[in-house]
Amino acid sequence: MKCVLVPGKMFAVFCVLLLPCAAGAEQVTSRGAALAYACAACHGPDGHSQGVIPSLASLSPEDFQDAVRTFRAETRQSTVMHYIAKGFDDADIEAVAGYFAAVKSRSSVAGSEAAAPGGAGPTDR
Repeated sequence: MKCVLVPGKMFAVFCVLLLPCAAGAEQVTSRGAALAYACAACHGPDGHSQGVIPSLASLSPEDFQDAVRTFRAETRQSTVMHYIAKGFDDADIEAVAGYFAAVKSRSSVAGSEAAAPGGAGPTDR
């Protein structure tokens, strides 16, 4: 028997093959969100600080990871971050960086929609 895949079925097979990847990405984002919850006390909700403490959401994932790793290694000065960073392994750091990247992505999409003609801007709410 010859197996022939038509374009519609090929797409379905492709989607099924990607499900484990999507589930894995969702787990990393969920784990990152849970770990990032501890950051909110100082760095603000979703990493958007209102004070002198840096906003985490403005950092690229690479810059975030580098910063936390240098705090963990105590090669970057801090009052408390080196203590906090020592509680994170590399997978934790990557998960939190991914979470803040997702927050940044959602914020930029929401901001562009609000700035679009006919869209509700920040003062229209």
